[in-house]
Amino acid sequence: MSRTTFQDILTEFGESVDVRHRGEQNEVPFSLKFLVTIWWLGNQETFRQIADRFGTTRGMIDTTEILIKQPLRHLAAYTNRKSTTSVKIQGVCDSRKCFLDISAGWPGSMHAARIYGMSSLSGAINEKLAGTNFYILGDSAYPLSARLMKPYRNDGFLNQAQINYNNQHSQQRSTIECTFALLKGKWRKLKYLDVTNLSIIPHILVATCVLHNYVVDVEGDEWYDDDFDNNSDDEFQFNENVSDEDEEDIATALRNRIGASL
Repeated sequence: MSRTTFQDILTEFGESVDVRHRGEQNEVPFSLKFLVTIWWLGNQETFRQIADRFGTTRGMIDTTEILIKQPLRHLAAYTNRKSTTSVKIQGVCDSRKCFLDISAGWPGSMHAARIYGMSSLSGAINEKLAGTNFYILGDSAYPLSARLMKPYRNDGFLNQAQINYNNQHSQQRSTIECTFALLKGKWRKLKYLDVTNLSIIPHILVATCVLHNYVVDVEGDEWYDDDFDNNSDDEFQFNENVSDEDEEDIATALRNRIGASL
């Protein structure tokens, strides 16, 4: 099936088909679901192989701020750019809005990239995703790597493939923003933590994230307010044993390939 035929079918039927189910609102665009279905019908690949080909996003990463009472020590470190005191949570969520990884209690003045670099996830991400073609999505604050994709910098001269990539990236990455909004909407204490003991704050934050996951598992999130004839098997393969200087080149090549396929 050619790309043109696929687009014609999508235009003809896409807007009239309601494929959403409980807990799936805004998770996967109909166009991607239809694309995966067409590929599954036309090939002998397993579901895992198809997931590696199309569903390679494992999670979305971001940080959020939790306002806290002015601490007695390290005031400057916990004072953010708005001159209020806060701590930050770094979270990775999946498409269901469940947390896959949490690192909590970072001082409010710390930048997202520094938090990521100092978190256990930064050192463990290659091991956790070893043997897969999965990666996570972050915003422009994060460093680009083969396991952490970020958008292209919009300098006004992006080509169409890069624009397509940025649009898809933004649509998927917004899930983590929704997840944090749901977390704070349910556990209202996170609007402002009147706690002076900084050492217990990370435990409080992690506990709310665990409770969040449990409720989403049980109730869902409703409780909160090219050409397809190409049979090439030349898939992009992650190499876990690359030097640091090659990492950005590999990540850039992967991002370019993703953009060209959209």
